Parts: sequence; structure tokens; C-alpha cells
Amino acid sequence: KAQRCTVATSTVALGTAGSTITFDIHSRDSFGNALSPVAAAAENFTATLTQAVSATTPITVSTNSTYVRNEVHSAGYKATVTGLYGLAVTIRGEQVSGSPFTVSVHPGALSASKCTLSGAVLTVGGVVSQATPLTIHARDAYSNKLTTKADAFAVTVTTGTATVS
Repeated sequence: KAQRCTVATSTVALGTAGSTITFDIHSRDSFGNALSPVAAAAENFTATLTQAVSATTPITVSTNSTYVRNEVHSAGYKATVTGLYGLAVTIRGEQVSGSPFTVSVHPGALSASKCTLSGAVLTVGGVVSQATPLTIHARDAYSNKLTTKADAFAVTVTTGTATVS
């Protein structure tokens, strides 16, 4: 029966750190027919999101589905760490059709309070009239590195009595 159940995969595969991604699960009988509302409401699906790549401590988020209407259940996940995940959707311990799904979680919006700076000028200082490299590490609210260059930064340097922008 689980192999006949389906997940709306267009909403599953891509997420943004900190956002809840919801998706629909369609419950089916062993012949692939939609379950009646009464039978569907009695079912319960479990969605388990597990980080798949390079985590020192695997991240796992598990939730139960909510019956919505007819044969449709709704479930969701919220990940705060970017990377690839596996999303297993099960009913009574059996994987539904296509499960586990690959999910890619991307960074959220820039969070100025999470950004950091690096460069020798911060520790040993610079020389007047000489350019000194300074790197801004853009991060989202969960300290994930941003991977696009869409945000502009303004840098102001103040030393003693001089300010340069």
C-alpha cells in the first residue's frame, strides 16, 4: 500500500534555511485508488529529514502528517543548516513511492549580525596609503555561508581621529 502513495515532489526538493517547507502526500490503496476520506483520515505518515553529507552530528527532523482533505495529508520540515538531506516519507514503517527524496537546503537571507571579517589588517594593522585586503564572510541568520553575491556592503574604518568609508 505504501508504494502506491505519492508525494508532491515539486515542493520537497528545495528548501531555505529557517523556512518551513510543506508538501502533500496522497494516500492510495493497494490498487492505486485514492482512499476514501474516512480511510485516509485514519492514516498517519511520518516524514524524517536527515542530513546526508558531512555533518559532525547528523541532523534529523521527524514529524507526523496532518490529514487535510479527501486522500491528502500535509507534512513539512524546517532545517536551519544548509546542505543535502534525505527525506524519508513512511506509513506504518514502509517508504512511500520515490522515498527517500533528496532535499537541498540553501542559505536564508543575509543577516548582518552573523557576518564576520577577516584579514591581517584586523590583527597587525595596515600602512597608510596602501591597500590592505579585508574579507567579509556573509552569513544568514543561522550562520550558514551565503553562496551568492547579491548583497552590497559598506565598510567604515575608524582609527584614532580619522574615519574612512
